[in-house]
Amino acid sequence: MLVFPPLHPNSILPSPSETSIRWIACRGWFSERAHDAPVWLRIEDGKIADLRPTPPAEGDCAAGEPLFYAVPLLSDTHVHVYMEPWPVDPAQRRPPGSQAFEVEVEHALRRVDAALALGIGLLRDMGDPHGINLEVRRRLAARGSPSPELLTPGPGFYRPQKYGRFLGVQRETAADILASIDELHRQGDIDFVKVVTTGIVDFSGRRVKQAPQFTVPELAQVVAHAHRLGYKVASHCSGQEGIDLNLAAGVDFIEHAYFIREDQIDRLAEGGAIWTPTFAPVHAQGFHPECGWRGEVRETIESILQEHAARVAYAARKGATVLAGTDAGSPGVGMGAGLRLELARLAMAGIPADRLLRMATMDNARALGARRYAPKIFAGGPASFALYEKSPWQDLRNLDTLKHVFCDGRLIR
Repeated sequence: MLVFPPLHPNSILPSPSETSIRWIACRGWFSERAHDAPVWLRIEDGKIADLRPTPPAEGDCAAGEPLFYAVPLLSDTHVHVYMEPWPVDPAQRRPPGSQAFEVEVEHALRRVDAALALGIGLLRDMGDPHGINLEVRRRLAARGSPSPELLTPGPGFYRPQKYGRFLGVQRETAADILASIDELHRQGDIDFVKVVTTGIVDFSGRRVKQAPQFTVPELAQVVAHAHRLGYKVASHCSGQEGIDLNLAAGVDFIEHAYFIREDQIDRLAEGGAIWTPTFAPVHAQGFHPECGWRGEVRETIESILQEHAARVAYAARKGATVLAGTDAGSPGVGMGAGLRLELARLAMAGIPADRLLRMATMDNARALGARRYAPKIFAGGPASFALYEKSPWQDLRNLDTLKHVFCDGRLIR
């Protein structure tokens, strides 16, 4: 149970006095692994000042039995903060970024704040053509209030007359992309580079229609240039031809990778590339009739998802690094709730709940090189974690029992 006075959202915990130390009592906690034992946490100056397995001394304001389960804030490695996921009906959706820039930035900030209130502490944006993601990150830094860590590439890069206009900017040649990377580097705003190397999945045809947007030498040139500047490269990619391209060119992060083969997963694991499967946006297309697909296509979508799950299970057996990312902003995939959906689909691949929590905390953070986000709960670390009424590592559905969220010692909800 909470053993300090209720606080207003975004209010900072008062500094404890000698006679009034504030504690949180939990039935269990998760930090890299599950700890099924009571723990008492003390918050001071935005940090976890103490973490102990026994109750504090009488008079320290600890009372009652532990009620909650503490888990680090979760992370989502694939979002688009500028995209609004609702409504899902294509006829009712406004094109992303079509309102005034200031309006779009304010809406994106609200989505990021809502994600924090749902227990998300790290977001990796995957590109927009308007610079909204960059402005959101600037404003989060300037306002000083608790927020998720936001990593961004600025715009993604795609080739003329190819898929990608909602993800970034069009560039004619590889040399043009290198020049754009140089400019973003001079501005000092980006954390990695995003490229769009293939089209999207044709559900009814069970394929990716367009040929890849790069040759191996072109993409390898972009990757090598980004690496020289200290950036990793993430690639929108599906289809076996596109996956071969990305593996050959040395891309660091392969996003989506629908229709990946087992031999490609072998190469991915051996080469150290990292895969984010993004089940959520495809699931949403099949789940919501308003998306407009016929019944037989929705059945095909589910079979594509099941095949994808089988490949994820194979990747787990082979020791490949798989991350939890949702493509939030896509129709029907919100930041926060979308991660619960993504983890549920990953669980259908046979990955245990405790392993998924590690994926959504430590694995994501390590792969992305997170700086401020805290993927662990430990004495001396940031007081950024969530409290659940039931144990999420015993049953992933218990993520729906979220009760309280702390970020840097502040009670968010």
